[in-house]
Amino acid sequence: MNNLSIYIYIYNMQVKLSLCLILFLLALLFGSYSANAQTWQSLNGPLESDIRDIIIKNDTIYVASWDLGGFFKKALNSEQWFYSEIVEGTGAFRQGIEGLLSIEIVEDGIYYAGGGGIVTLGDGQAYSQFYKSNDYGKTWNEFRNGIESCHTVRDILIDPENNLLIGCSRGVFKFSDSENSFEKVGNKYGTNIFYSFNNTIISGSTIGAEYSTDSGDTWNDSGPDTLRVKAVTFGMDSFFFGTDQGLYTSTGIEQDWNLISSIGSTSIHSLFTYNNQVIVGTDSGAYLLDENLSTQPVFPELAGQKVQVINAHNDDMYVGTDSGFYECTVTEDTCELTGVANSWVRTMNFQSNDTLWAGTTENIHRYFLNTDQWDTLSMPIGRVRNIIPAGRDSFYVANDSYFQRCSFSSNSCDSLQIDPGKPLFDLKQNTAGDLFIASSDRVYKSSDEGENWEVIYTNPNTINFSLFTFSDSLLFINGGDLIKYSLYSDTYKTLNHGVSFVTNDGTIYAAVNGIQKSTDFGETWTTILQGSKTSNNRLGGIKFILFDEESGKIYAVTTAGGVYVTENGGLDWGVNEEMYPVYIESAAIGTDGTLYLGTGKAGVFANTQPLSPPITISNEFEPNQIPNSFTILPNYPNPFNPSTTISYELNSANKVILDVFNIVGQKIGSYNLGLKQSGVHNYNLDLSNQASGVYIIRIEAGSEVKSGKITLIK
Repeated sequence: MNNLSIYIYIYNMQVKLSLCLILFLLALLFGSYSANAQTWQSLNGPLESDIRDIIIKNDTIYVASWDLGGFFKKALNSEQWFYSEIVEGTGAFRQGIEGLLSIEIVEDGIYYAGGGGIVTLGDGQAYSQFYKSNDYGKTWNEFRNGIESCHTVRDILIDPENNLLIGCSRGVFKFSDSENSFEKVGNKYGTNIFYSFNNTIISGSTIGAEYSTDSGDTWNDSGPDTLRVKAVTFGMDSFFFGTDQGLYTSTGIEQDWNLISSIGSTSIHSLFTYNNQVIVGTDSGAYLLDENLSTQPVFPELAGQKVQVINAHNDDMYVGTDSGFYECTVTEDTCELTGVANSWVRTMNFQSNDTLWAGTTENIHRYFLNTDQWDTLSMPIGRVRNIIPAGRDSFYVANDSYFQRCSFSSNSCDSLQIDPGKPLFDLKQNTAGDLFIASSDRVYKSSDEGENWEVIYTNPNTINFSLFTFSDSLLFINGGDLIKYSLYSDTYKTLNHGVSFVTNDGTIYAAVNGIQKSTDFGETWTTILQGSKTSNNRLGGIKFILFDEESGKIYAVTTAGGVYVTENGGLDWGVNEEMYPVYIESAAIGTDGTLYLGTGKAGVFANTQPLSPPITISNEFEPNQIPNSFTILPNYPNPFNPSTTISYELNSANKVILDVFNIVGQKIGSYNLGLKQSGVHNYNLDLSNQASGVYIIRIEAGSEVKSGKITLIK
């Protein structure tokens, strides 16, 4: 048994709440979450995120992510995470970088969240980023009363008397119920952290610390008054203050403070007392401080990382770093990177029956089904368009600009710029081994494993290609239209119909007002799922259609995590909504029929039991929920080039106006969509004449206005 085990092994067990309570909370947060909660299982990868806060309450863990602008949530005894985006930059005149720094969980479904970054509105003023949810994190509202100048809300505290305090760039603010507003109560500026000890509240700031014994009404100075205090804890009968220049200790809150020499002058980001021992998070890993004030490194997996937040439950320690969320076993002094994903899983592809390849906005990852393990190519790839396995250890990949041939064993890639100055959109391989790449206006073919390429199709007016190949070597190209190209005769035919999926025998499925099917290469079409069956829900539009040749099942996956399934060619459909509201970025079917979903920010999920219709959706936890007058649904595609479908749902007939703003608040377009009836409506927004970047859409329906963010990439 190692030293860490000796120090903390005897930590007393805490009583757990029942699993039923956890499911109840999850159900309230995610609307359609049913009692059949094991349909989907997170595969815990690819993983990375900048973690800034960890809260453990009621046997549920909450993790705040800076770079994702939201929080993840799961039951302690579960592997499945749920993500809720908070900081969206939804105001029509917003600009700047935002992220999430702090969360606080209150009873009765009340959550608070604090954002970071300075966001400027059209009037030239800077505003705070403080959010409140009354429905278990399902919806969020900004609150600024009294904290308009705060800019950055770094920490949130509910004290033992149920007073709400926030720490921000302007200091400590306390909420007044009678005034429905915050007021400044602290003396210092630049509050970084709160720490509550008995009846004392300690606030660490950029210029020392201060404390209050009357729920924040009055404050007194404490700590090293010239240093930035970023972490506070009490243990071994002493106070410990972590600063940007080392760790300080004192036996009393007002006593002299002494630098602990064993730590040195390194920056301290987090402190946590565990079984009366102090765990110290630094720029270069975690350390254990013993009663003699000497230190030793712990958790080797954290070495070299910025350990920003530490929390614990029983014998499990949870650590947030700038590289991800770790679950650590304190009795074994080991950690595992789990749960919180950073990247959009843009594409997935199977190799044989045991290996799943996943491409994200940053890299290539490989998942081995037999061992339940991930590995990652450490060489940056960039935004992955598609992956083609080329052997047990190698693969072809296309990113935004380059075709690459890569090897896991050598950790290297050979890159070739196929169409200089133009983005690539898709990469496919047919049964003969030929490779095909689509750029913004051309399709290329290679018959020698990517050594040489020839142009087989050019259309300067077509963009956003998707390529489909199948057994008879016909290549389908999906731009604005469906184009059928014969490799043998070098002939083309435009079918004027969008395509979502093509089977090996040439059957075509299209998500057009529901789902349509063609068995004669697009000459004629049959509707197999009426658009009306998908229009009156919150699941978004159909994004992927997949066909399982072994079972004959057809899956239709929506942007917001809904999965429609049929076993009889579309005569009868069921729907599973348990993934809602996770944004779906990719989908694949394994050789055993397992459906895999790559999400926008929550990693990869696999269904653990067959999705056979009919599937019953339970809403028993929200019997009295009153819907908003209208809802903006996820646009598709996003990012896009040059057009995207804007979807919104009306609960009553209203006149609808769509405005589009650039990131600096300039209106670049206004569209009167007219009087629309209740239900889901779509509008194709074309930004061909605009530069790449983030744009804000603003939809006005009657007296209600809502906004959303879209991204144009050229």
